[in-house]
Amino acid sequence: KSVTPSRHGDDPEYAFDHPMTQEAIYAVVSAEDRRYAHKQVGQWLDARGEGDLLPTARHHDLGGRPALAVPGYLQAARLALFGRDTVAVHAWAERGAASGAAVGPLARLLETRADAWMTVGELEAACGAILQASSLQPRDVGLALKRIRIETTLAAAQGQVQTAQQAAEALLRLPTPEAAPADFARTACVV
Repeated sequence: KSVTPSRHGDDPEYAFDHPMTQEAIYAVVSAEDRRYAHKQVGQWLDARGEGDLLPTARHHDLGGRPALAVPGYLQAARLALFGRDTVAVHAWAERGAASGAAVGPLARLLETRADAWMTVGELEAACGAILQASSLQPRDVGLALKRIRIETTLAAAQGQVQTAQQAAEALLRLPTPEAAPADFARTACVV
């Protein structure tokens, strides 16, 4: 084991010195005991407000509580998007979805995938993901605005003027723009 300075007050942080050490210990500890230990560590990290949610997510997953891992996978997907690592975005988003994400977080995972596909010009895939996300959260004005932007961009790329006009009409039917003024303005510019 190695002990590092803690981000959690006086509590030391432990890590395996080498992956083979971890494998050796895992080989002698029962699956039930490993699951219990990971569950406890996940709870401990949650209680201390760990800012980096990915380690906590891994412990929740390995502790048999995958739904609690979803915020960490969403955070990892968003960070990967920020770093323009679209492969990682999709991997983390898929892992989050497979972990039993509730409707709200699942919509955010799909939205993040749509953003990743937009960065590489995969407009149809982006459109599919944002349509799924907005169907999960039909009252989310931000998702609706992003859907309209992506649909309009796709329609323009395919030369479908009528679809672009329908997107403009959908924009006018949305609730008042105070809900998301920057998104509304950005969408109006695209449309």
